Amino acid sequence: MRVVALTLDPSLGAALNMLDDWEITSVVDVDGVVERASCDHHLASDGEIADMYEFAVDRLGSLGIRRYEISNFARPGFESIHNLKYWRLEPYVGFGSDAHSFDGALRWQNPESPAEYVAAPRKETVAANPAEERFFVGLRLMSGIQPTAEEW
Repeated sequence: MRVVALTLDPSLGAALNMLDDWEITSVVDVDGVVERASCDHHLASDGEIADMYEFAVDRLGSLGIRRYEISNFARPGFESIHNLKYWRLEPYVGFGSDAHSFDGALRWQNPESPAEYVAAPRKETVAANPAEERFFVGLRLMSGIQPTAEEW
């Protein structure tokens, strides 16, 4: 437990408003999958890792930094608008090689290499399935999803 306290507390003292997943990768990765963490010169067990993550959630919460997504924490009003667009299925346009886009109905991915992107900047579009997609992206949010009666 002390490892998490020592890792988190210096950041919190600097009027921190948001703590993204990349800042706590020794506890949990971007998809919420627990990673191994080093603790007092031994490899932490799955139970110790889970305990450290829960400690971090509780400690951050006591400081007003709430978990609003599986692996992102922020004070109210400082949530990442960039990430929330994806999880709420809002349209976005990606520019550059390998960027992804979604217009609310269609998805597409730009060519992976810069040379391919310059030669032909847009690939084929794929129809989105917002009714299905909202379940797997909505579950990233602490607010979860609210299925309609038809979806049950």
